[in-house]
Amino acid sequence: MKSNTKQVRDAVKNLIIEKGANNILNRHITEVVERIGCTCCDVQNAMSYFRYSPQQAKFRECYF
Repeated sequence: MKSNTKQVRDAVKNLIIEKGANNILNRHITEVVERIGCTCCDVQNAMSYFRYSPQQAKFRECYF
């Protein structure tokens, strides 16, 4: 799954930019899962990364 981590994070980042952090629905997560071939847990982990990671503080200032 390590090879998919970057793909999942990129997809989630684009989703947050497009929809907004609080407007992501289950259907958006399902689309990412089907497109990339990862699990829902991987998508949720990527969403948590953007929400809580200290490295993403500037991203949160813009999109959260």
